[in-house]
Amino acid sequence: MAYETDTSEQREIERFKQAVAKKIREHRINLGRSQEDVAGAQVSSKTYARIERGESSPNLNTLFWISRNLNVHPKEFFEIDFPLEKEGRRKRT
Repeated sequence: MAYETDTSEQREIERFKQAVAKKIREHRINLGRSQEDVAGAQVSSKTYARIERGESSPNLNTLFWISRNLNVHPKEFFEIDFPLEKEGRRKRT
């Protein structure tokens, strides 16, 4: 089953992606590590850079490797101040 997303939901998803990307970037910078170093052998540097800019959403495998390379628990990437809008549920199509 597919779900429709309206423009406001798309903006909310984009804000969420940016918040997670910012958290990943903050962890890397706080550790004084380069993007290439954190990407390691498991994630391409180009992909990692796109994740940090919020242009790409990492899958679970990628989040695992990033968290391992940063030596942080993956849950820390989601410890963000992000209010979820509860109005308007997605419509099934």
